[in-house]
Amino acid sequence: MNEQQRFKIEIIVFAMVFLLGVWGVLTIASSQSGAADPLFFSSRQTLFLFFSLAAMFVLSKIPYRWIHRFLPQLTVLALMFLLLLAIFGVRINGMKGWYAVGSYQIQPSELTKGIYLLCMVGVMTRFRRPLMQFAAGLSVCLIWVIPILLQPDFGTALVYFVGFLLVYYLNGGKFRYLVLSAAGVLALSGAMLIKYHYALARLAGFFCQNNDPEGASWHLRQFEMAVARGSLWGAKIGKAIWSNAYLPLAYNDSAYASMAETLGLIGVLPLYVFFGMLLYALIELADIKTQKLNFGQLYIASAGVLLVFQFMIHASVNLCLIPTTGLTLPFVSYGGSSLLSSAMMLGIALSLAREKTDDISDCG
Repeated sequence: MNEQQRFKIEIIVFAMVFLLGVWGVLTIASSQSGAADPLFFSSRQTLFLFFSLAAMFVLSKIPYRWIHRFLPQLTVLALMFLLLLAIFGVRINGMKGWYAVGSYQIQPSELTKGIYLLCMVGVMTRFRRPLMQFAAGLSVCLIWVIPILLQPDFGTALVYFVGFLLVYYLNGGKFRYLVLSAAGVLALSGAMLIKYHYALARLAGFFCQNNDPEGASWHLRQFEMAVARGSLWGAKIGKAIWSNAYLPLAYNDSAYASMAETLGLIGVLPLYVFFGMLLYALIELADIKTQKLNFGQLYIASAGVLLVFQFMIHASVNLCLIPTTGLTLPFVSYGGSSLLSSAMMLGIALSLAREKTDDISDCG
């Protein structure tokens, strides 16, 4: 790919992030139209969006080798950031996953996602044998995921684990090890359901919604009502009654359902176009033409698929296709940590697309 082609692809990436961010600001503004300060969250999100775009631009211009030089230190810092939540973190909605800094909350599990993916790619490209790749990748995954599960944050833990599977698969991993890891996830999920009874209640509420309509199934019913009220054309901005009154965290975990009520099916469809274009652009940047991918190709492709996966999980929860779990919609849900993390992942991907990375094969 020549410089002109890469520049056009980069423009698409920035444009899709900007459009997704704008869709998010509109959704947040509508979900808060009945609040005492209706512009509080949307104005903050606008600042987060421009700051994240600036960070993405700066990272895209920094040679990746400079970042790679400090990856071991960044990895240790990120893990400490996660582990110290047990002592200094604040609990919100039953989850101890944030640091409070004045009136802002910082979510480390979001901010560290890009560093985790870099380490995972580094491990996968360092080892040659599929078994060693799988064992080393799984070890790295568990080191990051266990502190997240202890918060407990099941949605983000799922994204991290899928990141491991994704990198392993794209690097030519063996199918039998993927099946083995799936069995391990089922066993771990069973243990977590036993430990956290509310998670088991959510699962039961998903399959038997009529048994507890005001308890475990309550979120599902609010999703259904919000999406149904939006219908084809939406209730329009400022008239999203369900998002303002009943939908839980309409500006964050329920962003898709809130958007569906406000803008309708017509307004939600662009999300699929934007994420589709973003994935297309990143796959083009990865320039996948060989069976064995190098460090840069593997990271770029993995980052694109992982963001789209998170979008699909969020949308599936809001459409009542899978049990409820708290997971943001990348670039759309309210929150500086999520927005900045996703933008930084793409900034690093754009940086990697500018240089050859065949000799980068480890985490430092």
